[in-house]
Amino acid sequence: MLDRRALWLTIAMFVLVSLACNAFAGNRQTALAPAPTPIDGITAITTTEMVATVTLPGQSPDSTATVSILIDLNVRSGPGVQYDRVGFLLKGDSAPIVGVHQETGWWKIECPALSDESQCWISGGEQYSRLDGVEPVPEVEAPPTPTPIPPEIGEGRGLLAFVDDGRLVIAELDLVRNPVLLANEPVQLGDAANAQRLSISPDGRRVAYVAGNSEANSLNVVNIDGKDQRVLVSSSELPMGVVESATGTRRMVGQIQWLEDSSSLAFSTVVLDSAGSKVGGWEDLWVVNINGELAESLRAGTGGGAFVIAPNDKVLLSRSDSIKRANLDGSNVETIIEFEAINTASETAYYPLLQLAATGGIFAAIPASQPLEPGARTMLWQIADNEPAGQLGTVEESSLFEPVLWSEDGSRLAYIQQPTDQDVPQTTRLIIADGKGIDAEPYAGGEKLALHGWGPGSSDFLYSGIGFYAIGRPSAPTVQTVLSPGQTVSDAQWITGQAFIIAVGFPESNTWQISSATVSGDSSLLAALHGFEAVFDVWRP
Repeated sequence: MLDRRALWLTIAMFVLVSLACNAFAGNRQTALAPAPTPIDGITAITTTEMVATVTLPGQSPDSTATVSILIDLNVRSGPGVQYDRVGFLLKGDSAPIVGVHQETGWWKIECPALSDESQCWISGGEQYSRLDGVEPVPEVEAPPTPTPIPPEIGEGRGLLAFVDDGRLVIAELDLVRNPVLLANEPVQLGDAANAQRLSISPDGRRVAYVAGNSEANSLNVVNIDGKDQRVLVSSSELPMGVVESATGTRRMVGQIQWLEDSSSLAFSTVVLDSAGSKVGGWEDLWVVNINGELAESLRAGTGGGAFVIAPNDKVLLSRSDSIKRANLDGSNVETIIEFEAINTASETAYYPLLQLAATGGIFAAIPASQPLEPGARTMLWQIADNEPAGQLGTVEESSLFEPVLWSEDGSRLAYIQQPTDQDVPQTTRLIIADGKGIDAEPYAGGEKLALHGWGPGSSDFLYSGIGFYAIGRPSAPTVQTVLSPGQTVSDAQWITGQAFIIAVGFPESNTWQISSATVSGDSSLLAALHGFEAVFDVWRP
């Protein structure tokens, strides 16, 4: 009895193994289907003849050209990963070839009979596919490159983009929560391996970034879903002009800023010497749109060492001896503030910081020509749209090393006051005043104080010192957060009226943490990254 049961069990197992082997061997039965509509120059085949021969233009009727698939492979609507995925082929499949795109080496294949696509392409890389047959394959043109529509961010959401060890990374933020939290896991954007700086577009749908090294860099753009990555400007293709005779000098993409329409960027360039050190700015201005159409608005020497694009598409140019205003195309250049060149006790030129106000217009703080002398002051200016500049007042500080920062509505300002007597031990002081520099008074003191900006409500400001960062408010006590020994603040940006994003870390090990924090002192870790500094940008609707 036991022998009979064992015999039947052996037979059953043999049958099951046979069925499994047939399934994985790819022995498929395909239902008959009507012949597909013939493709120009190719003989139609049925689904039961998917690996049969095809007749190509200029070939004999019995010649064949097929491609064998070496690994599971995506089928796309054009020769490149920038085209949409329209299907896939499995390892071991074959497909009739329609043609080859010589520039990329991708094969255009005949679409399956049940496919509604008009074009099907697969990679021609030797690790992906293999040509079967020796007949020449006709060259075909690529279809127009698709332009993916960038996604929109949902209500109550923001964006956090940052650079982690050269990679560009992005995540959505849940702005309803306080502290702000991540709405999804951070994901890498594009294939950048050496991103250095970034900026999210005003509409929150694209990220521009500068990538490269000390030899060359480029200005790039990518949708926030990772699609449509493009190189807009390569520094190696920019003319060297007045410094082309200097051995080893390179022209590099410098400052960048999105235009309000989110479809173009303005940028300036800088010059590096043979050792990779910055020689200076070219004081130029370029505009490039997301299609890569480039225009030089202001040639070298006629722009500024720094610039700000105002909402009316006017550009404010910071120069070593003046502030100028011009149209974005470089026309109607006018000088609106003149001052003596500022002595920095080095060969580096000083360009006054231009701060765009939320209510419109530009604020500027311009130090005295000899800012290191005792009693040096800083002149405060406001530049309204299409109006002459107006002097607001002065502050008792040179602002050579630390900028004067206004609140968003311009009603208040703050700055760091450095010790005036280097021979007497003194601490730096945080000074607050009204928007004209009147009623200035110390708010805090300490070592290595740094000011990180005002909140959207123009009442709270963020600053840091050795071992802490804090929220300050005029006529109110601070809310301080203690850092671990050795930690410093790299950067901070406000995201709502009650919350900000801050990067703290250990510069010695190039490790940083990006956290969300509130004015009441609560915080939440968002991401960890590696880099010489913490590079990030935030966006809110």
